[in-house]
Amino acid sequence: MPNIAMIISEKQKIPMIGFVLQPSVIPSEHTVAVEAINTHYFGCFDRLEEGFTGHNVQSWLKWSQENAPALGQVNSRRARYRLEPLDDNSFQVLKDNNMPIVIPINNVAFGTRPSDWKSNTLFTEFIFLKQEKVAQLDCRFIDFIDNAKAVDAPIVLMAFSSMPVSRSSIMDIAERVITQCKKKPRVIAMVSKAQSDALEPAQQDTVQALEDSGQLLVATEAPFSALFPLVSCLVVHGGLGTTADAMKTGHPIIVTGVLLMDQRFWGRRIADLSLGPEPVHISNFGTVCVSQVDTCLDDSWVEHCKKVSESMWANTSDDGIEENVAAIQQLYSSQPEPWVTPPSQRCCGGKQCGGCTIS
Repeated sequence: MPNIAMIISEKQKIPMIGFVLQPSVIPSEHTVAVEAINTHYFGCFDRLEEGFTGHNVQSWLKWSQENAPALGQVNSRRARYRLEPLDDNSFQVLKDNNMPIVIPINNVAFGTRPSDWKSNTLFTEFIFLKQEKVAQLDCRFIDFIDNAKAVDAPIVLMAFSSMPVSRSSIMDIAERVITQCKKKPRVIAMVSKAQSDALEPAQQDTVQALEDSGQLLVATEAPFSALFPLVSCLVVHGGLGTTADAMKTGHPIIVTGVLLMDQRFWGRRIADLSLGPEPVHISNFGTVCVSQVDTCLDDSWVEHCKKVSESMWANTSDDGIEENVAAIQQLYSSQPEPWVTPPSQRCCGGKQCGGCTIS
């Protein structure tokens, strides 16, 4: 949390540089804090949701959370360490004072940089595991992929990580894709402990039949950096790491799931880059999964995704480490001072009121 880092920096006189994985939290008049998802079912609810996604509302919510008695008030913590209180939420204070921030995200993937962000906010690159550090794939995956390629069948991979998407929903979508899509793809369905619900006997029989026929592989874990490049289309939950791995493959991407916070942002960016269709909540995905997969497996879409990926990483290192280290060095050399609460950000505006002056 930035307010904790600010306390440590100011109290211990340690320089501070932000390393922000969810840049939509940085206030801006030109972006929303949380992407609204249009369900096309309940227009009034969609419009209500849009009213709560802007930075004005989210800024108030952040300030309320940071100052809620039950959650431990930020300014009470600061007073405990004899530090001046803040008059706004932490990210607003950091932005107003041009504190250095590194965003380890490819700038093409992010999109247009908000014009009201400060100069000390730098985009770098996604960070990936070095290839020699990536674990090898289990032979089950290798055999499944080889068998699919032998009959020229595309492979759709579904992975929702730890998101609460039911196992029955995943298997239902897998069955629809296998039996109804035009190109008759094979499906790899990744399930985790979060998807531990038991299947009904009839659905379990269907899943078993698809597995026995070699059309479906159900697995619990795999190194995504090794698996993702070997499939044809990726259905993911939209988390930063998973989406970055997916974009690097150059394959079409479909974002669905519970769509929380930055998962909505990445779903929107995938659609804006034409790397995949519009993000759809998992509760509605079953009705569109076949049409979306058919679209993504179209030859023209596949070729477009490959070109976008190649341009995105044309001049970057393999793992992104070099770019991030360089940015931190640049920011540290230009602004090495520890964080100090500016007078204008104190509750009295620096007028030395008795309420915030710490003697």
